[in-house]
Amino acid sequence: MKSISQQVQEKKKLDEMKNLIQNLNLLNKTSTSVNNNSSDHIMFSSVPVKYFVINNALNNDIYNKLNLEYPTLKNITFLDTCHLKNKLDPQSAIMLHSNSLCQLDTRKVNIQNLKDSILSKNWKTFLEYHTSNDFIDHIRNIFYNKFPEMKSSNSTESSTNLNISFNLCYHLPIFSEYLDRDHIILDEKVAFFGIYLMRTSDDTSKGGNLEIYFQDKIFLNITYQSNCLLVLKNLNSDELKENKKIKIKFAKRNLTNYSQRFITFTITH
Repeated sequence: MKSISQQVQEKKKLDEMKNLIQNLNLLNKTSTSVNNNSSDHIMFSSVPVKYFVINNALNNDIYNKLNLEYPTLKNITFLDTCHLKNKLDPQSAIMLHSNSLCQLDTRKVNIQNLKDSILSKNWKTFLEYHTSNDFIDHIRNIFYNKFPEMKSSNSTESSTNLNISFNLCYHLPIFSEYLDRDHIILDEKVAFFGIYLMRTSDDTSKGGNLEIYFQDKIFLNITYQSNCLLVLKNLNSDELKENKKIKIKFAKRNLTNYSQRFITFTITH
């Protein structure tokens, strides 16, 4: 049986690892631009869609732990390609190209059953919260508090009617002819979409900014950086019927030996 001291320490650790949006006290601050060099910088906007961006979303201690323990490209590539082939056979791995996307999809893998050498305990704790209804409620409440008009719309449905998927991602290095990635297009099933940038400190690659489009026109460009979170509220059903779309894409990178690291999460109806 664990001692009271051990139980207290474990609860403290869980509380620390829980929240991707640590700086909630800053959510009352607003700005008109994303200053990538500032610390604890928050930006809200409702034009052309509702979204917010947070620099230094996690405090440094927690970010550094997750950064150091981010699953290796080798492990994520193995899990991703083996899932595609539906068997745990290293020989089944698909051919990978420059800028290929490799990801650990929490819907397809039981993260608690993975060895700690593949996914650390800190990451398991982090993902346990960020795939929960509590996190869904947290995201919705941020938007409802900032944009009260949303409370009168259909988006107030219970979090129990919503689902969340979380992906730990890599774009492979650019080592040959560039493979341009397709846009991520938010369809009618998506309520919220988030992307969290985790650039390594030694990454000297050029390009790869995060670009957000509305009606095929870019309205937001975020430098590929560390510890930066973007969350978008998708369009309503009427707007989607008018063929309006939100698209997300990473800009082209130059030749580089560095991979691109980021996390995506999608909250769906």
